[in-house]
Amino acid sequence: MLVYTLNWGGNYTGSISRIIRDIEDSLKQDDVTFVHYYESGEAGDQNYIRLSGWTMSHLYYYWAHITGNRYGTGLIPAKKFIKAVEKGKPDAVHIHCPNGFAINIYTVLEYLKAQKIPTVVTNHAEFFYTGNCAHAIDCNQFVHGCRKCPDHKVHGNSIFFDRASYTWKRMKKTFTGFEKLIMVGVSPWSVSRIGMSDITSKLRIQLVENGVDTSVFKYKNDGDIFGLDDDRMLILHVTSRFTLEDNDLKGGRYFWELASEFAEDDRFCFIVAGEFRIDGTEIPHNMKFLGEINNTEELASLYSRCDLTVITSKRETFGMTCAESLCCGTPVAGFVNGGSDSIAVEEYSDFVEYGDVDALKKIIKNMKKKTSQMASEAEKVAGKRYSMKQMTDRYYDIYKEVIAM
Repeated sequence: MLVYTLNWGGNYTGSISRIIRDIEDSLKQDDVTFVHYYESGEAGDQNYIRLSGWTMSHLYYYWAHITGNRYGTGLIPAKKFIKAVEKGKPDAVHIHCPNGFAINIYTVLEYLKAQKIPTVVTNHAEFFYTGNCAHAIDCNQFVHGCRKCPDHKVHGNSIFFDRASYTWKRMKKTFTGFEKLIMVGVSPWSVSRIGMSDITSKLRIQLVENGVDTSVFKYKNDGDIFGLDDDRMLILHVTSRFTLEDNDLKGGRYFWELASEFAEDDRFCFIVAGEFRIDGTEIPHNMKFLGEINNTEELASLYSRCDLTVITSKRETFGMTCAESLCCGTPVAGFVNGGSDSIAVEEYSDFVEYGDVDALKKIIKNMKKKTSQMASEAEKVAGKRYSMKQMTDRYYDIYKEVIAM
C-alpha cells in the first residue's frame, strides 16, 4: 500500500510531524510505504518533499492575509502535489494540517474528489469544517454558514477583507460529493464538532485519538537533569511559545498569574518548557523558564520529575501535553478546552472552566506530592489509553476502508 501525506511543515519537532513519523514507522511492518509532502520549510530527503521554498511560501502567506482567502493561495505548490499524485498513483492520500497558507487546499481536494482517489483528512485543527478558523473558539456560525465574522482580522487572518461567507461556501462546495473520503477527529470533542458543521456532517467520520510513543513517554526515575533538585512541588507548563498576550490561545498569562499568586508560598515552583517571549518583564522568583525542549527523552524526564502539569489553553483539538504527561505518571489540571478534557484519564485529571484561576489555585493547594507508586499507577492506565498501536492500527483499518469505498 502506497500512501502520500500532506502537511504544513516537515519539522520533526512539531507534534503533528511526530505523529506522521510515528504512523510511518509503525506501519512499515504492514507493507505500507509513505511519501510525505509538506507546504514549506527546510528541504527534505527523497521521502520528505517540500512543495515551496521559504521565499515563495512567505509571499503566499502575506497574500493570503491581504486577500482574506487563506486556503486559496499557493496554486503552484498545489499543482506540484497533483502532478506527484498523477505520477506516483498512491493507493490513498492522507491530509493532515496544511494550514500554512502556501497551498491551494481547494484545488488539491477537488482534484482528489474528481479522480476518486481514496482520501483521509485528519482534523488536527478546525479549518476543514469551519471553512475559516483554525480554532472557532466560542463562535458557532460555522455550523450553518458564516456570514460576517465578528473578528475577521484575528480568526480569518485577514488584514482588510471579511471573506468568512465566501470561504465557508467554498469549503462546503469542495467537500460536497466527495465519495471516497473519511474525515477523522482526534478526540471525541473533535468528532462532535465535525458532525455539527454543514460542510462535513454528511461525510463519513471516524475517531482516531492521537497516540503517544510510550517507549519514550513513560515514568522515569532518573534524577534531576534540569537543576530542579529541591523539595518543592513542581508545577509544569509545556507550550510551543509562552507569552503574556491576551490573544495567546495557550494562556501563558494564566500560568504566570498562578505563579504570582503563590509567590509567598515556598512549597511550590512553577516551570515553563517552551520558547518564551516576555519582553523584559521581571520573572517571579518562583518561576523557572527552561526554554524549548526538542529532545523527547528529556521532555519525558521533565514530565516525570514534576508533580503536576497545568494546561491553560483556550482550545485544543486533542491535547498532546495532557496525554504525554499522564503517560509519564504526572497528573494534569487545567481549563476545559475541548480536546484535553475529552481525552483525559478522569482519575488523574481535573479540569475547570476557562479562566477560573481561583479554581486552579485550590487544586494546587490541595495536591499531594507525587510518589513513584502514584506515578506508576497513572503511567499504566495512560499508557494503555494512548498507545501508539491503537492509533496506527486504526489508521491502517481506515486506509483499507477508504480504498474499498
